[in-house]
Amino acid sequence: MPPKKKEKPVPEVSPAEWEVLESLWKHGSQAARDVYASLQTEKRWDIKTVRTLLSRWSKKGRLSTIKSEIRTSIGPLTAGIN
Repeated sequence: MPPKKKEKPVPEVSPAEWEVLESLWKHGSQAARDVYASLQTEKRWDIKTVRTLLSRWSKKGRLSTIKSEIRTSIGPLTAGIN
């Protein structure tokens, strides 16, 4: 029998990270500036805050990143949780 794959522990999600992830689940892959724009109706965050949150989750392997010459799109790896 092949050895079982060791599953990654489920990371803790801060309220701020949760809001960013919900935006990605709702709108799909987006550039950081688009995530920022979608959150501006409710939050008054700086674009750097949004980029930091996206960068952390991308480095953890929890978001997909698609780079092109013009922009980088970041999206969820799994569907949202209702």
